[in-house]
Amino acid sequence: MPYRKKSNWRRKLKDARAAADTLGVSHAGATWSGRYHLTCKVQEDHAQNLYSVQFNDVTAGCENVFATVGANRATIYRAEPNGDVKLVQAYVDASEDEAFFACAWCKASGVSDALLAIAGVSGIVRVINVTTEGVWKDIRGHGNSVNDVCAHPLAPHLLISASKDESVRLWNINAGVCVAVFAGAWGHRNEVLTLHFKTTDADPMNGDIVFASGAMDNVIKVWSIAGYEDVVQKAETWTDGVAAFPTARIQTPCFSSFRVHKNYVDCVRWFGDLIMSKSVEQSVTLWHPEIPKPRPGETRPVKPGESFRKVADYAVKNADIWFVRFSINAAADTLLCGNRTGDLFAWKLRASPPSAGAIGQLSHKACKTCVRQTALSVDGSIALAACDGGGLFRWDFVEHGAGSAPLEAGQKKRKKEESEDGDGDVVVVDVTK
Repeated sequence: MPYRKKSNWRRKLKDARAAADTLGVSHAGATWSGRYHLTCKVQEDHAQNLYSVQFNDVTAGCENVFATVGANRATIYRAEPNGDVKLVQAYVDASEDEAFFACAWCKASGVSDALLAIAGVSGIVRVINVTTEGVWKDIRGHGNSVNDVCAHPLAPHLLISASKDESVRLWNINAGVCVAVFAGAWGHRNEVLTLHFKTTDADPMNGDIVFASGAMDNVIKVWSIAGYEDVVQKAETWTDGVAAFPTARIQTPCFSSFRVHKNYVDCVRWFGDLIMSKSVEQSVTLWHPEIPKPRPGETRPVKPGESFRKVADYAVKNADIWFVRFSINAAADTLLCGNRTGDLFAWKLRASPPSAGAIGQLSHKACKTCVRQTALSVDGSIALAACDGGGLFRWDFVEHGAGSAPLEAGQKKRKKEESEDGDGDVVVVDVTK
């Protein structure tokens, strides 16, 4: 039986490489133009699972800042140029029963401060002002836990949240209002686990807003705000109170299918007009949803589309449990996914020359617990892994043949420790002080 599983995984890997070549996503051999090296690891003192890690890609000058959430805490770090990770701030929720599952960097209109949205068991989306070091706003509306949050990259004051109450909500954090609730007759039938905005060149404030969602009902849906643009605009200038806002109720998605995966869908990401998604099938699937166009005179399709074209499977060994999420960097050229044994699998997407697009496996004896979520810097040069037990690992990509600057004292010490025991630095973060 073990041999059969291994053979099946190798077959999936071979099929993924062959299918990816049709998109110009090349996997040639087993070599990169460089490789990732483990440069630092952090052990958060609460020793609980870290469910989310996110780079700040919405605040100018803060591209090397990232956040993690685990237990009732959110922690802000800075990725230093020398490979270290520096603790910047830590937040502990007043309730010991809170457990955060997701975080997303966002931005309020007219406010230059860096904002971080965090959410979890309580169902409250808390927006923290990292600059002033305090809670900026609490957003309430969900009837149960929140599993994921995501800010629109072109309008980061728009936030979507996925909940155990089987709904997705679109928020305008400026006014603190719920713009729309996506649930109902054609909605999810179990808790929603993941979501992601589709990024286009169009201004979301003057056009459509599209996102995908995945849930424990095994279904992936694509939603649109088409026909409700006036509600989005109204929220921009709303001052009459949260309760009085005319929240839209959207029941019909543009696309809905339970055939992409046969189990819980715990991660979805847009890749252009394609979608990458993951379940417990030990692979990340790349596919194209066929979304019907509205009939003449209508703004929305009467019935959601259900047909799709599968493009490729990116095999991820030992990824057979749920709530393990992959990441694609902002430049959309690197895919990174972890597994339950602490390994990470990376692909260079749309590589040039083609030989640079090979698959790479990141493994280290210090990282052996489940990787719940990964994060990549904008250019993909820094990879982060948030793990069970409060472990956070940083990997840096080094090109073959690249020159190296003289090592500083701290770097020399770390290199010596790595050569002796292979573990690198351990930074224990006490956020209770």
